[in-house]
Amino acid sequence: MSEWKQLTEYITKSKTILLSTHRDPDGDGLGSEIGFYYYLKSINKNVNIVNISPTPDKYKFLDQEQIIQAYDKKMDSLISETDLVIVFDLGDFTRLGELGERIKENNINILHIRSRAPAWLLPFIDKKNLTTVSTFHNVYGHQNTIKKLYNKGLAKTDYIVAISKYVKEEIVEHYNINQKKIIVINNGIDTDFYDAKINEEINFINFIKRKNILSDKKIILYPGRLTEWKGQLEFLNIVEKLKDRPYIFYFVGDDKNIIYTKKLTNEIRKKNLNYNCRILGHLDKNELKMMYHCSDLVISSPLKAEGFGRIISESLAMKKMMVAYNFGGVNNQLKGLDDIYKINPHNHEELKKRIQLILSSSSENFNKLKQSGREHVVRYFSKKQMLEKYFNLYQGISS
Repeated sequence: MSEWKQLTEYITKSKTILLSTHRDPDGDGLGSEIGFYYYLKSINKNVNIVNISPTPDKYKFLDQEQIIQAYDKKMDSLISETDLVIVFDLGDFTRLGELGERIKENNINILHIRSRAPAWLLPFIDKKNLTTVSTFHNVYGHQNTIKKLYNKGLAKTDYIVAISKYVKEEIVEHYNINQKKIIVINNGIDTDFYDAKINEEINFINFIKRKNILSDKKIILYPGRLTEWKGQLEFLNIVEKLKDRPYIFYFVGDDKNIIYTKKLTNEIRKKNLNYNCRILGHLDKNELKMMYHCSDLVISSPLKAEGFGRIISESLAMKKMMVAYNFGGVNNQLKGLDDIYKINPHNHEELKKRIQLILSSSSENFNKLKQSGREHVVRYFSKKQMLEKYFNLYQGISS
């Protein structure tokens, strides 16, 4: 535990902390540094976020208060006065550019790697006085020998974060990793954002009109990236059996996979489900919240177990009834909740009957379940609890 004691000292004794991420930052790095910024501020640390590159336009919504600064030489004095630097989503220090050189001159103590590619650069990094941490977001296709070898880069760090108990169990089994170096930190969602309230009614009305959301039928939402393993095509077999019911199904999610999206569209047409299904594709965060708000039921039935599956927590936080295949990280999220949410994986008949049961009942019958579902997420799967555990990790307290 000497490394943990060292980490504890670093953060506890540090008054001024600088957070950063790699050149041309993405959502992983930006989200991590912004989230950790607010937690450190809450415990009265002096915190700055400085990146070598400006925030890309598509991610500017993350920085509502404009706390991220782009590096220039005038900041060298700020860096020299910093007690601790934490860099997110980085394996190759050169990706910090000139900012990295300034940081190296003033020492760096923690390197947290959140993806596989940079993890393979660890052997080329001077790790003297450096503690490394990685995050496993999933089990990453361990059946494939080449992919499994590629994934092992994440296992070479001093400590490993698994985003769910399921992911921890899988990496212990398939990567022969000492479980004592693995810490489970559940993914967290913004429960203040994902609530049952719509603050701007006019935007909500405009969204309904723009997306042509029908109000004369029960709305069933199937969120998730449009890709084979998310299970939309298989789910159409259930939709087909419910086509005469007053339901309409909306598929929402990243639709960059043009081939699959076209395949899904063609299958809807082939099964004569054009009046039963709509593909909305990608929605931004605010639009997704409004789509949750419109929905009577949310479905998750992927072909393979997910490492976490955040739509479960989002739905419950929004006080929505939902039904999900009860495996993988989803099982971890639903533990302790009513069985009405849970379906044995790939049991189409059970899923069909559960959809009918929920939608044939009055919504008010489920009010207690909805309230307890939200409380469950706030307690175990909120962004706040996630950040607290990351902070404890950096302080050397194993969860």
